[in-house]
Amino acid sequence: MISPKSRETRIQSTPTETKTVPDTFLPFWLRERLQQLIAFPVTHEKAVTLQKRILRHQHEWLVFLDDARVPPTTNMAERELRPLVLLRKITFGHRSHASAVRMGRLMTVAETAKRHG
Repeated sequence: MISPKSRETRIQSTPTETKTVPDTFLPFWLRERLQQLIAFPVTHEKAVTLQKRILRHQHEWLVFLDDARVPPTTNMAERELRPLVLLRKITFGHRSHASAVRMGRLMTVAETAKRHG
């Protein structure tokens, strides 16, 4: 039985069924699913390419399970890029590679200054 303080997560156990499991089980389940993806027989060229990439980087996919400093999503990085993307959209993009590089450097300096106060 799960204690009231335990956290639970809903996982998809089959394509049509989900179940609730304790969060302590989640790392095991994710690693098991990764191994299933690696072992699954595929024939389509793109699927084979993806499977090879998963196999080649299998120790990098679930780093966030072992290292609490690594976030499980890229939300923070995407939020930090958003101002630059909006600026590029508003100004109709950069007219040259040099101006794109220059804008990237300026945004890097501005973001670093903002973080360091």
